[in-house]
Amino acid sequence: MVCRVEGLSSKCEPICRKLAWYFRTLELEYGYLSKRKEKLGLPSVPNLLKEMFCQLGDRESCYVPVTESVTINLKMLPLLKDPPLVEEWEVPVFIVDKDEFAESTNDRTLHKVIAFIDGYNSILRISSLSSVDVNLLKGLIQNLLFYGVIQIISAFQYSNMYAGTRKLHRLIEEKQFERSCLEFVAASDVKLPGIDSVYRLYSLFRHGTRVRDLLTRHPEYCKFVDIRRLVHFGVINSLIRRLYVFPVYIPESTDSPVLSEIVPHSPVLFDGVSRSPAHSTPVPGSPLPQDVDTHSNIPREVVCYMDGLHNTDQICCKFACGVNELFDFIESRGDIVTIVK
Repeated sequence: MVCRVEGLSSKCEPICRKLAWYFRTLELEYGYLSKRKEKLGLPSVPNLLKEMFCQLGDRESCYVPVTESVTINLKMLPLLKDPPLVEEWEVPVFIVDKDEFAESTNDRTLHKVIAFIDGYNSILRISSLSSVDVNLLKGLIQNLLFYGVIQIISAFQYSNMYAGTRKLHRLIEEKQFERSCLEFVAASDVKLPGIDSVYRLYSLFRHGTRVRDLLTRHPEYCKFVDIRRLVHFGVINSLIRRLYVFPVYIPESTDSPVLSEIVPHSPVLFDGVSRSPAHSTPVPGSPLPQDVDTHSNIPREVVCYMDGLHNTDQICCKFACGVNELFDFIESRGDIVTIVK
């Protein structure tokens, strides 16, 4: 097989391996490659390869009989991407019917964790509730994500910030999508919220506006809406996206007012270009700032993770602290800035 230099040959590799197995079998049984084909009454190798080439090009599969007992059957399969990596602080949520999926599988480990996948529990919490090893659970979640059974979202908190996307127009243009949205975000089955209220709430998500701010500033729009389900529906269908908060520790001994010079190893986005450090994970035993408040419930090691690489969800999951506690710690200090992106 001849492939383009810029093309992917991995799609043809399984076919070549299987074809090699066919030729090896034919050689062992009939001497197909070493003897003259005319005496054997079999098609020649060039004719055989030409027929396979034509059929593979036409329908990406071939069915070529060689002998009465041997038929070459090949098929070009689509390239599948590797399962995406998942983190302990991320939250899985089912995008198919959970009950039907539970009935269709016999995996005992999956049955132990499926009840705790509710769109609110993080992978680390599911591991704790189901008594399943977190690494085993992450592999299971990867498989479910690969087959399109679940989707990964961020943990819901009233301190979260979101921003609208260009897909928000679907609520107005697609009536079936609008109906499914209203049924999903309704606070009760008695009365559905109006599409004007739902659309208005989604449009109010922006930088600097937290979920709790919408509840306090616009209670008239939230009257018949379950705000948690509103956020879930928006994130799952890409109507809104999560804005993460990345704390960055700035040593007080630095005099430069430019943040990129103050923290030269931080990957903070200033102009859309990520600057990655040599180590994406803090090295255990690395020197810690001497002025960290040791009386706080937040451990001193937390400052090592305030490098612009780790968001508040990751830090809270790593050190088992609440987000409000972490924000109080950040606000009590003058050497930590936060970047929202």
